Amino acid sequence: MKGHFLLCAADFAFWDFSPDFFGKLCDSFGIGDPTTARRILSFMPGTNASLELMYKGVVSAADPYRSGSQQEFATWQVANSGGDLLGFVFKDGTFPQLDELAWNGPQLNAAADRLGANYTAFHQGLDATNLGGLPVVSVEHSFGSAAAGEAEANVTFDARVLLAPIGMKEGWQPNPDTRYTVYAAEDDINKLFYDVHVPVPFLDGLGYGAAPNAGGALEIRESGIVAENVIWKGLTAGLLGGLWTASDSVAHHNQIISSGNNDQVLFGVAGQLSGAR
Repeated sequence: MKGHFLLCAADFAFWDFSPDFFGKLCDSFGIGDPTTARRILSFMPGTNASLELMYKGVVSAADPYRSGSQQEFATWQVANSGGDLLGFVFKDGTFPQLDELAWNGPQLNAAADRLGANYTAFHQGLDATNLGGLPVVSVEHSFGSAAAGEAEANVTFDARVLLAPIGMKEGWQPNPDTRYTVYAAEDDINKLFYDVHVPVPFLDGLGYGAAPNAGGALEIRESGIVAENVIWKGLTAGLLGGLWTASDSVAHHNQIISSGNNDQVLFGVAGQLSGAR
């Protein structure tokens, strides 16, 4: 893994890694060596994504994947790819935030429209570079699946990997030229919101009607992340049991993009990426 760089929309040039200077100018944080790349991983983060989380973590022998950052999953994949995988972590736009739920929450379809348009522009720009002929696998976490689904109106991915996804907007249809794979923890928090859609025209709707457990074009794979302490949670009455369950569900929701304790997903996705040639 050669290093890091930023891909900038202004002229789609590669810059040396300098987040303090280029951080707000560039669409995506790049990981790997563009000169040896034979395939591309494009990572779309989900709810609560931010510039702070993009650059969080210190690369060291003890923590080579910037654990806890938005780079972690893509960094692991590039580092374990054999040198021909180029990773991008998308960061162009304001992502939904749970502490801004009323006006900038993940349930607002307008957020998927906005970030989907930005994701489209990034990939159209990437296609205009000398990397444009390489196969692209879009890997999306949580709300990111909705934004990537909107991008598909104008972009064709070789494959999409949906990690703990919220789903796509009502009316979404799979692209017959794209392979779709879904991984989610057994008790993932987003499963509570599958198939929830309320048409509200001036907000472009609430919730995501195209659930990622629908089968068909979506291949559902086991994540290896199982619900824990189910019996004890059932015996723990009321608020305490509910809080315990919710806490685990959120933790497992984020574990699926971790570089640790996540082997079934990490190696499963690595296998899919190696086939994108």
